[in-house]
Amino acid sequence: MMKANGIIIIGISVAMVITGCGNNTKEFILDGYKSCDEYFDDGFKKYTDYCKYYYDKSFDVTFSENSYYTVVSKDYVKVIKQYFNNFQSEFMSEPDKYDFDSSCITEGDYYYRKEEGGGYDVGLYDLESHTLYYIHDN
Repeated sequence: MMKANGIIIIGISVAMVITGCGNNTKEFILDGYKSCDEYFDDGFKKYTDYCKYYYDKSFDVTFSENSYYTVVSKDYVKVIKQYFNNFQSEFMSEPDKYDFDSSCITEGDYYYRKEEGGGYDVGLYDLESHTLYYIHDN
């Protein structure tokens, strides 16, 4: 029985490595997501990423207590929407994968934002779907 469990765990780990899930190096992408959709594009001098990480409802508290995240205020909804609406998905190798709907951004969600060197990282944790949406552009 223990051998079978070990084989299952190894199989899941290998599948996560193959699909890219589990390989994130961004400290603000919290461990514990159930699954993910990651779209990375390593263009020449232009890098765009769009990822979705799916969590259980129990992670709502984890995001609320994490120092990387801030509650989206009523006034800040518009600012976060601008990042997602202006995201240059046309630079992605698969631009049709960018399916973000900015209407999901509501007061009370959690966000992460970092701007550096003309680029940015933005994460939005949607409380309704328990999904972390992540975009990167530089």
